[in-house]
Parts: sequence; structure tokens; C-alpha cells
Amino acid sequence: MKLSVEGEVDGDGYIYLRGAEREILPSGKGNFEIKIHKGRNRKTQSRTITLPTNYSLSFVYVPISAKEGKLDVTVEF
Repeated sequence: MKLSVEGEVDGDGYIYLRGAEREILPSGKGNFEIKIHKGRNRKTQSRTITLPTNYSLSFVYVPISAKEGKLDVTVEF
């Protein structure tokens, strides 16, 4: 799985990968946490993850000091 983030925000934050049970994936299972910094962002993370076929994933953006911005998140499996 490859996660790419590009865009601009006016503060800091994080993007997390969450699993079906709304918990962040445990260590060793391809955990994603991308720190977003104020200003222009262009980041990519790649992980190898093996999950059941019916497992659902979601990405959550958690702002710390950001109020506005635009981030494009691309996920490749």
C-alpha cells in the first residue's frame, strides 16, 4: 500500500490509517502516521500489509493547529 499526501494547510496535523474496529493498526501491521506541517506538504509512505479480504480501512485527518487548507490523499493498493 502506498499513501501520498499533497497540499497546503495553515497549521499542523496528522493523517492516520484506521482499521475496521476504529483502532489504529497495531505495530507490525503496516501502521501509517503522517505528520502534516504548516505550509506546503508533499509526502509519501509505503508499507506492505496483509489483511483479510473483507477488512475495511479508512484514513483520518486530525488537525492540531490547522483551521483551513486542502490536502489530496492518494492510496494505491
